[in-house]
Order: sequence, then structure tokens, then C-alpha cells
Amino acid sequence: DSEKIYQEACIVMKHIKLIIAALGCMVASLAYATCTPVNETYLTTGFGDCTTDDSQCWSWHSTYSCGYGTAYNKGKDTGYKAHLFTPALDFTGAESVTISFQHSHKFGDGENVQTDYTLWVTKDYKGSYAASTWQQLDIPTYGTNSNWTYVVPSINVPLDYVGSNTVFAFTYNNGSPTGTWQLKNVNIVSTCAGG
Repeated sequence: DSEKIYQEACIVMKHIKLIIAALGCMVASLAYATCTPVNETYLTTGFGDCTTDDSQCWSWHSTYSCGYGTAYNKGKDTGYKAHLFTPALDFTGAESVTISFQHSHKFGDGENVQTDYTLWVTKDYKGSYAASTWQQLDIPTYGTNSNWTYVVPSINVPLDYVGSNTVFAFTYNNGSPTGTWQLKNVNIVSTCAGG
């Protein structure tokens, strides 16, 4: 009769809801299981695993204990760019990603620091800057350009900018006049859902 059909339908619906809830938990658990939190710091006592596409413009300055980017006396044209890369990192399933670092700069045009010293990220690094697709990250804090006092910007990285093969690039642009950029203690942190 109709009452029996109604009761059976209710039982079926309850089972369907339980199955859907279980599947949701499984998906969430799988996402969490594939996510490994990241907490890496680079440019502390040397380049370490960081690399550059121009070792003339980017070098490790042992006296100042920092990555040292400059085109001064390097024979580079105005507008020449040199990149300092972090190692590739896996942010699969990450709930948040942040990057912070200490930097200072001097000698260049103080009006152009936001174009002469920039930060980029790619989630599909293919071995070189030119072969990869990059997104710029706004650096919120720059120095005075008149001394070597370090400032420490911290940046929340949009999750659609990162993936399983993520590389950050600090890009030095040879402005006019030529400037110098110092970097150290680059800290990259990610968290996982429920972590």
C-alpha cells in the first residue's frame, strides 16, 4: 500500500544521505592525506638549493650573508633581468601558502623599486623562466633605498597560483641608475585542511 511504499522510500533516502556523507568524508580525508605542510627557509648561509639564470648578477655575498643582485659593472643593458629561483615545492591540497623574506636595496632609482625588484610564482616550472608561466606577487613593503636596513614583507599566495611543481622567482631588473638588491631568510609556509 502507499504507506509501506512511503516508509521504504524514507529508508532508501536515509541510506542515500549516509552514503553521500561517507563519500564527502572520504574525499576530505583523501585531500588531507595528499597534502604535506611546507615550512622551508632559504638564503640563510648560502644559496643552498636556490638557483639563478645569471651568476654574474645574482651571487651569495658572504660578508653580508645575503643573496646579492646587481648589474653594476656587469656590462648589462638597462632593462636586463636576472632571476633567483627557489627549489620546486609541492602545495597539492594546501589550504594556505605564505612567503616572507628580508630584503633591502640601494643605489637604483627609488621611484622604480616596484619594477626593479619583483617576485613571481609559477605552478608549472619547466626548467627556465622563459618556458614557464608566471604570476606576479605584489611585494607590500620596500626599504628607503638610501640604506641597507632590511624590511620583512609577508605575502599570502593565491591558491590558484600554486600546485605540485611551484617555484618562486625573485627578479632583478637593471634600472637606470643600476641598483642593488639584497635578500635573505626566505621563508615559505603552507598549511593543510585540518592541520
